[in-house]
Amino acid sequence: MDVIMLPVLLEKQGSDRDLFIEKDSEGTIVAAYCMEEGKRHGQGKMFYPGGEVLSEMFYFQGLLHGPSTFYSSLGTVVSKTFYVEGKKEGEALFFYPSTDLESRQFFKEGNWEGKQEYFYEGGALRSCLPYQAGLLEGEVLLLWENGKVKRKAHYQAGLRHGMDEIWTEDGKLLDSGEYAHGKPIGTHRHFFQSGQIQEEIIYHTPVRYSKRQWDRQGKLLLEGLWRTDQEYVEKTLSETGETKTRKGQWNGKQILFKS
Repeated sequence: MDVIMLPVLLEKQGSDRDLFIEKDSEGTIVAAYCMEEGKRHGQGKMFYPGGEVLSEMFYFQGLLHGPSTFYSSLGTVVSKTFYVEGKKEGEALFFYPSTDLESRQFFKEGNWEGKQEYFYEGGALRSCLPYQAGLLEGEVLLLWENGKVKRKAHYQAGLRHGMDEIWTEDGKLLDSGEYAHGKPIGTHRHFFQSGQIQEEIIYHTPVRYSKRQWDRQGKLLLEGLWRTDQEYVEKTLSETGETKTRKGQWNGKQILFKS
């Protein structure tokens, strides 16, 4: 790609700023921006092959600084962002090709800060994610397009902390479990869409747990229980109806099954 320095100055950019034009191998202009002391400074633009504006942004001593807007080839706005010395700041908006709002995001010194909202095309809320200093903090909410809750989880300092639950589009519970500082605790359950329980896991530690599994008719297929903190017994029902049992010992990291 060629970079050509034109012997012209943008009057509104100041008499000490040079305008640079970038062209591709076929001579089509792909970008134009102002330079000062070897750094981008002032307005810049990028272009589609047909000449339509792809983006418009502003620089301060080589860093993005001010509004930055991207467009589709049809001229509709794709995104609007604001920068302060190279970092996103304040509200940022993103749009679908239809021009419907896709998301409303907020930044502080380049990190997500506050409530981030995402929308379905048409306007229905799709998700709401709370951030503090770039980390998830509080209740995360995901919704189906019909408005019913899809998932609800709680976070603290970027880690799951509290209940995490998932539902089907018609409101049936699929998954339920609790976390403490990112690690699973207590009883976790997974359900078939019919509502029949499929799996139950009881955490004794984040890596040592008992579990049960059922088929769609409610028949128990597997049961793994701890008799002591060290001894594990697992029973499975085979296709022929036989129950197979195996025992194992905990070595501090995993179960070692006896041969």
